[in-house]
Amino acid sequence: AKLDEFCDWFEGEYDNWQQASSWPSWFAYILLEHKRTGPRTFHCEQKYKHNMEVYRTKDITVEETDDGIVCRNPVADLHFFRDEEGNFYGRTYEAPFVNGGHLRSECLLKPDKYIVLDQGFDDNGKQVWGSTHGAFVFNKKV
Repeated sequence: AKLDEFCDWFEGEYDNWQQASSWPSWFAYILLEHKRTGPRTFHCEQKYKHNMEVYRTKDITVEETDDGIVCRNPVADLHFFRDEEGNFYGRTYEAPFVNGGHLRSECLLKPDKYIVLDQGFDDNGKQVWGSTHGAFVFNKKV
């Protein structure tokens, strides 16, 4: 039941219009889609609204483990756990080198929102890419 609920919350189309229109110099307007391709598999795309150019795609598989839910993807798995409010908090544990920095991701999945912070850090812990103004807040549209 927990896995089904996670997949139902995860599936859908999201955007960060509210955030991007409030702070346009800090956040690009982005569309995010998690399209179900099987009972526990998704094709995920991110694109900029201004030119509809897809800049990130990945296919993921969602699995239940002894201590939570794992989204398996080619770069770094996201491990999700229920928080005290019943939402799903997720993060990476491995830190692969991506785009010139070690990836660190954190996210929060709610029934109507997906909040994501992806950042890259050099070997000294200095941030080299990703948002410096906090997480992207995607509201579920469909």
